Amino acid sequence: MTKTVPGKNHDFTMFKDSNMGNGIPPDVNTVVDKGFDGIKTEYPNLTVTIPKKKPKGKELTEEEKEANKAISKRRIVNEHALAHIKKYNSVSHIYRNKGNETADKLMLITCSLANYHIDHKEAA
Repeated sequence: MTKTVPGKNHDFTMFKDSNMGNGIPPDVNTVVDKGFDGIKTEYPNLTVTIPKKKPKGKELTEEEKEANKAISKRRIVNEHALAHIKKYNSVSHIYRNKGNETADKLMLITCSLANYHIDHKEAA
């Protein structure tokens, strides 16, 4: 887990800055989006699944498109969970109070609430 940070920050930059990649075992398949271009060179020991980008001026083959769809189907669960968390405006807007510790606690509470709602929505 990383600390909350103000403003817009690129996910891959935060991933590198947090040194999180060194803590992931090689036997764990890490599924990332196209924004993590370069992760295979930065972390050669990781097992990474990343969608193929369309080459400039060319098209992806049908096999590459199908592979990208399969990756998207795996990632959509996470994207929906993030969207659920963002519904709570407390984590979507700028946090203006002092102390990042409180911002981190707010994020943990919001994630817990989102998990609770997701778990109970599936049970119903």
